[in-house]
Amino acid sequence: MRDYANYFIDRKIPEKRGVSENHDIDWWMEYFVKNMAKGLFIVLLAVIFLLLKSFWQLGKSQSVFPVANIELSGNVLITRPVDVQKVLADLNDGGFFNIDLNRLSEHLQALAWIDEATVTRHWPQTLQVTLHERQPKYRWGENELLDSVGNRFANTNPLLFSSLPQLVGVPGREAEVIYAYQQLLQALGEQAETLDIKSFVLNAYLSWELHLHNGLVVKFGRDAYQQRMRRFAQAYQAHKLPDFAQVNALDFRYQGGFSVQWKPQFAPQSEANQRLVKVGQTRI
Repeated sequence: MRDYANYFIDRKIPEKRGVSENHDIDWWMEYFVKNMAKGLFIVLLAVIFLLLKSFWQLGKSQSVFPVANIELSGNVLITRPVDVQKVLADLNDGGFFNIDLNRLSEHLQALAWIDEATVTRHWPQTLQVTLHERQPKYRWGENELLDSVGNRFANTNPLLFSSLPQLVGVPGREAEVIYAYQQLLQALGEQAETLDIKSFVLNAYLSWELHLHNGLVVKFGRDAYQQRMRRFAQAYQAHKLPDFAQVNALDFRYQGGFSVQWKPQFAPQSEANQRLVKVGQTRI
């Protein structure tokens, strides 16, 4: 009986299961630290956002971040500086960060001679403007120029470009006229330099003509004009054409030949010969 009582006396009461007091404190501290870190992070983001917003607002102000310098570079020979300055002055209506670079580039490219314009910012107060002018290859009509691919722009200095080949044509067909002219030059080869060409024309009837400075007109017509230009080149190279000083026009719209319109003082004397020249064909 004593042993049984001692059993209960000596037996230790097991500790209550659960979280210890120290463990509870650690858990609350960890929870507090985590939430405080999140709160600080949110506050930090808010501060950064406000700073950036304030900085951007200041950047819009010309008084705080004005554009003090504009540097021009590129191959600008014809475009007048006053035209470039006017565009820059009209669009420089904001601070360093507020100016619309794309809009500025578009307005610069709208100038007659500007082919490409690039505008970049350089901290703290400088805009770098790089301009590339169009390269004229031909005169178009009386008042315009063409580049190599047929883009049209104003001829602001006619005297300077008076030596360029003159092309005349229907608006919208600039590239076609350039191609046809190049085909004619290719057919003539080295002999092209001996022709005193005034202009190469696609008239309102879409008929092709070559005009020389002495007034002679060579007519190629609308259809098969490339073949007719080659026949003209072959006849010219073979010296089978009449003296240009005696002729007003050569008409190559005939199959395999051409007709001649003589100047009055050089026209054949007999009536039969006159009819023959007017309606006949000279074989080549």
